[in-house]
Amino acid sequence: MLFSTGVRVSIQVLVVSCFCSIGRNMPAEVHSYFVEHVTQFMDLLKHNDPLLRGQSYYFIGCLVSGYLHHRPAMDLNVFDLLSGVLLTIMQDESAIAAKMACEGLALTVDRLLESFVYSQ
Repeated sequence: MLFSTGVRVSIQVLVVSCFCSIGRNMPAEVHSYFVEHVTQFMDLLKHNDPLLRGQSYYFIGCLVSGYLHHRPAMDLNVFDLLSGVLLTIMQDESAIAAKMACEGLALTVDRLLESFVYSQ
């Protein structure tokens, strides 16, 4: 299991941070791993540590940004993913988690607008 209760939170944050970098540069590879372990990543959004939750929000932003930039042949419903993240953010009481979520979403705004403009 990638994220277990026996692993220190700081190490888990580091792992998610690495996934952020890879997700922006090689989204197809991360996507295939993400699909297999989606429940583990989504569970991180409910973790009691706000830094880990925030880093997980940021990871989703990186994944979506990389996907929209590289346009690999993969199935990713960007709007469902982002709307789910936005709903979760609104219910999060941590300022650090909300800040990191907003930073992750900020990565996607330009790409989303470009994809919308070019699709019409």
